[in-house]
Amino acid sequence: SIISIYLFSRINSKKFRIINTLLSIVLIIKLNINNISSLVPIVILEGIGIKVFEIFSTKNIYNIKRKEVVSYLIIVEFIFCFTSFLIFILFYFLNNLKLILYISILFIFLCGFINVKIDNN
Repeated sequence: SIISIYLFSRINSKKFRIINTLLSIVLIIKLNINNISSLVPIVILEGIGIKVFEIFSTKNIYNIKRKEVVSYLIIVEFIFCFTSFLIFILFYFLNNLKLILYISILFIFLCGFINVKIDNN
């Protein structure tokens, strides 16, 4: 797994957009699959895609040169709490789990096209 993390950390934003699009397609296929035997390759592709998404977004949030661990933790916890809040609100009003998962996949897809410029000075 260390080798895969090393290889995934070298991904630039153009390749990440392609991988993020493929991850969104894999997640949509996983939601609509009925055959259990074809679920294993889908789950493997989903795991690789989620790990790449996690590594790339962590690399964009965490400023390596400043080593500000506290600001990194605050940002990550804020994002986690805010997205959890949005999912719970959506579930409360929509009361349809599959629709909420489709909306979440849409947001995952859109995250691949948002570039955040970080000042590393």
